[in-house]
This record gives sequence, structure tokens and C-alpha cells, in this order.
Amino acid sequence: MRPLTNQSRFWRYAELDLRLLQAFYLDFAYPRHSHDHYVICVIEHGAQSFTYRGSKLYTPPNG
Repeated sequence: MRPLTNQSRFWRYAELDLRLLQAFYLDFAYPRHSHDHYVICVIEHGAQSFTYRGSKLYTPPNG
């Protein structure tokens, strides 16, 4: 069952220098930002939108 509010959990595996975020967002949006490292994202439900080289792109579920 999916939660009814925005929720997130962040943890780190120091031995692998790996940081993980598991989240469920109903109406949350990050401000525009960039990453200086690789980011891998899995969308299970809903969609994600982001700006890349001036274009707004979308990631659908399982995308």
C-alpha cells in the first residue's frame, strides 16, 4: 500500500561510497539543481520530469 503523504528515507553504504534514497512524493518538487556524480533512478509509480540541455523530459514508470 502506498503512503498518503510525501515520505523519504536516505541511507549510506560507506564501504561502497554509495548513497541511497527511497521516496514516495505526491506533490513534492526539488528546485532545479545538478549532480556532479552519477544518479540512477527507478520510477515504480507515477512519473518524473526534469530539464536536460534546455528541454523538459519525462520518465514514465519502468522508464
